Amino acid sequence: MFKWLKPTSPPRVWVVKQIDHDLLHLCGQGIAESKERHKDTLTALEEGRYHGPIRLANSGVVLNAALFEALAPIDSLRLGDDDQAHWRGKNYRVSWVPQRCWAFTGRLITQTVMINGRPSLASTEDVSGIRAKANPSTQENDLDSPLFVPLEARDDPRHEKTTSSRREAGDSPGGQGREWRNKDHD
Repeated sequence: MFKWLKPTSPPRVWVVKQIDHDLLHLCGQGIAESKERHKDTLTALEEGRYHGPIRLANSGVVLNAALFEALAPIDSLRLGDDDQAHWRGKNYRVSWVPQRCWAFTGRLITQTVMINGRPSLASTEDVSGIRAKANPSTQENDLDSPLFVPLEARDDPRHEKTTSSRREAGDSPGGQGREWRNKDHD
């Protein structure tokens, strides 16, 4: 009878971190904690214009909706037993996003993992760009860039071009006019 007096609970959503061609990176369920009326919040979620706090279920973590690509009301996304999802008239595979990636702002990639004894997909940070920058074999050294080579490796053929070029340019290992000295050979 007095149902209208009871405040409605905030809308529950599926939190979608990233959408690939046929893959959804799902963080799990969450709650849209808006100060707006339930109906207005639900409408904003359905139209993809909700901006506000999201409490991720079972963790208590509250994050801004801007960190996620989409927030799907619970009833609009159906999740199957075989890590398949149906949303907006399309079928997707599901990759589960671990908590450490919820606030990550870069691209996610997937890897196969065992969840509850069966193979599933899990999302992880794509660090291939960082790895490529950190791998010295992919970079060309020139005389203007510093080269850090251990003294033992100076005669290594892989570093010969650069070290010989530096010697020809008049650079010594310790800088202009300096010489390296070993304590044992003084």
